[in-house]
Amino acid sequence: MSNQQYFVPTNQYQQEKLNRGNILFPLTTYHRDVHEYVGQEIIPHWHPELELFFLDEGSIQLSLATHSYMLEPGDGFLINTNTLHGIKCLTSSPCRYRSLVFDSNIIAGQSNSAFDLLYVRPLIKSGVPAWIFKKSTAQMTAQINSLFDQAYFSDQTKKSGYEFQIRAALSQILLKVKLSSKTALPSNTTKTELTLQKLLTWIDHHYCQTITSKQLADSANISVRECQRCFSKTLHISPSKYIIHKRILTAAKILLQTDLSVTVISSNCGFNSPSYFTKTFKSTMNMTPVQFRDNYAKGNYKIR
Repeated sequence: MSNQQYFVPTNQYQQEKLNRGNILFPLTTYHRDVHEYVGQEIIPHWHPELELFFLDEGSIQLSLATHSYMLEPGDGFLINTNTLHGIKCLTSSPCRYRSLVFDSNIIAGQSNSAFDLLYVRPLIKSGVPAWIFKKSTAQMTAQINSLFDQAYFSDQTKKSGYEFQIRAALSQILLKVKLSSKTALPSNTTKTELTLQKLLTWIDHHYCQTITSKQLADSANISVRECQRCFSKTLHISPSKYIIHKRILTAAKILLQTDLSVTVISSNCGFNSPSYFTKTFKSTMNMTPVQFRDNYAKGNYKIR
């Protein structure tokens, strides 16, 4: 495991709290191994930007509101704006990826322009949560992957005029996506996604307390059975296991960011017993809280 730990900062609504690029060109590129994130996963989150992603190594599971997909090297996806998504490794070997997270205005330009009205806005407003690029659709995926590489390396080198090159490559990608129906996921996910966002938001506010299944279900005005189905179908985990996982990941961040004792962190994260906390933490992170703090010394972590 790397001696570097990343985590995704989110607000109480699971919205990612990051600024992309700069005000003149709001785009950021990432080159990461999913194993380097706290908990070895990218927690479910959403952001107002589009995200273009390709997996270089390993095997991952992309989880959306009503779908999950296994991706292998060479596969990728385009996440629509404000779409809840998370990523887990499916192998202990490196799960390295590259991605571009960018404001759609880079392509759309001025509001109500032809680019905005005819191409970008209809794509964003389509209700499609994501477009999946699999090697099984070799020609389409290869073309998009090549354009992605152009945009990615243009941002890495930042030679004069790189913004034009990136905008041209992203424009071609969005046009290909718009003209192809094979990569689009069904768009009837709004209700489930909103329900899941309500449940996750409520957990974010109450994870440090004792939580019953009924309390959680009532927070979204659904039955306990529907609550369990929502978690199982979207995150492939039970509500109770998700809550424990949330507590452990929160505790891991606190261990990295503060000098608070393990006992205090245990209590602050909703565990009644420090020994149970240590046991649960070790089963999730493969080391005790003390070992985790020693391995990833204070300050040796980064925001996504």
